[in-house]
Amino acid sequence: MRTELLGIEVDISAWAIPLPLYGFLLATRWDDWGSLLTGLVAFPVAVLIHELGHASAARNRGYTPLRIEITEVGGLCTYLGRPDPRVSAGGPLTGLAVGALLFALGFGMEGTLRPEPGLARWALVAAHISLFINLTNLVPAHPLDGAALLRAWAHRRGRSLNEPLVGTLCGVALVAAGLGALKIDWEAMGLAVAPVWETLLLLGLASKLVTTNLPLLIRARLGR
Repeated sequence: MRTELLGIEVDISAWAIPLPLYGFLLATRWDDWGSLLTGLVAFPVAVLIHELGHASAARNRGYTPLRIEITEVGGLCTYLGRPDPRVSAGGPLTGLAVGALLFALGFGMEGTLRPEPGLARWALVAAHISLFINLTNLVPAHPLDGAALLRAWAHRRGRSLNEPLVGTLCGVALVAAGLGALKIDWEAMGLAVAPVWETLLLLGLASKLVTTNLPLLIRARLGR
């Protein structure tokens, strides 16, 4: 499906169906249908807001945004211009700002992280999803935005960077962290609901990072 938003072409792939499902799974820590429906809507909307953040940053830098693609694994904003770390940062920063505002709204309405079903809870559900998406996107591994930010940091300091190695190590570290998280007694730590789906989604991301970067690392090693 193609549409236009803020003068930017938005192409939503037919394969983007899993995105609402991810939001639904993240919302299962709450036990009401309003929260589950919020999760269904919030995840793809948060992805779109993230990509609009990239497009807005590109325009502010004098580039021309071409299109936003929403796929089964997230989104992609393409623009005419050279790679720019400020454009890469625009998506996560916009998403984090929206998540923080939703959190402040939800927590401020009732002063608790476990409000009764209603607007406060649903705002916290949306905040949780937005913050989850954008914080994980800052992992410094290709193809996440964090990789572009790390690349710019290394370039500014005149340092070489083995991106496939960094990406593979990040993936392995996330796998180790995820497997460790599954063994933690979260109730003993005071958390009412264990972050099971968050952990499983992170493990899925970790596998993507490893399968993307490890072949590049092996190819680079064999090419020497």
